[in-house]
Amino acid sequence: GGERELRELYLECSEEALIAFHNEKGFQPKDLYAMCQVGESSKAAGSGKIGRKGIGFKSVFQICDRPVVISPPFQFCFDTAKHDIFGYIVPSWVEQPADHVPEQHHTLLQRIF
Repeated sequence: GGERELRELYLECSEEALIAFHNEKGFQPKDLYAMCQVGESSKAAGSGKIGRKGIGFKSVFQICDRPVVISPPFQFCFDTAKHDIFGYIVPSWVEQPADHVPEQHHTLLQRIF
């Protein structure tokens, strides 16, 4: 069999941001759909992945009002400051990801693109 790439989780934290980098296969359309729902998930039972209730990602709103997700070709945010309650479930496209990530974390963006 072929070699499998070691999975990596990398976190960077500053006063302006918490950045999480994970080198898994990336978002699929079904994952984005699941993030926009409550009570639904794209994770199958017995898949070895944690969380399947559709609320795990929503917990990020406890520490920020505009989480940004960059997983090419997807780059979007959930903006509760701009869209109030709809910001929890309606994603907004992010044209320039670097504009939404503090400068001290830009080197991590280079690993993604």
